Amino acid sequence: RKSSTEEGYFFFKRGKRQMINVSLLLWSCLLLLIGYMNSEPLSKGQEEILNRYFVVKGNVQNVMFRQTVIRAAIKRGLVAGASNLKDNSVALTLVGSFELIEELILDLQNKGQLNSWGAKVRDVVEYFPFDDTHFTIDVSEHQVTSDNVNSFNWRTNVQMYI
Repeated sequence: RKSSTEEGYFFFKRGKRQMINVSLLLWSCLLLLIGYMNSEPLSKGQEEILNRYFVVKGNVQNVMFRQTVIRAAIKRGLVAGASNLKDNSVALTLVGSFELIEELILDLQNKGQLNSWGAKVRDVVEYFPFDDTHFTIDVSEHQVTSDNVNSFNWRTNVQMYI
């Protein structure tokens, strides 16, 4: 049997670890509450505008994918930006309501072939601003955006299915 001192020490070690986890949880909740309190309340019928960041994998380079996804976003009332990454995936930033962004992401995942050049998504991974990754790119920093998509000399023989 352990002495009461040993039991207390063991509890203190375990309790300290638990205390750190509880402290982190409380700090996270406090930061969320401060952010909520500082945000403007939404008026009735107004939707919250979100910035969401994704990496899209599949057959998404050299098949007019960036043009296709940006035009699909514009069609849904979203602001978007897309950039080719070195690993043959595409970074994608979408700005708009949760529902409209979800609709586009579901279409990307479920439609199969997205255009007549064979663009097809295998996987979509969402990244969050606090992930501290290079995938959280502001729309204006992308290669192709809602604002500049028409300024490129795109091939005209592509049909878009989304």
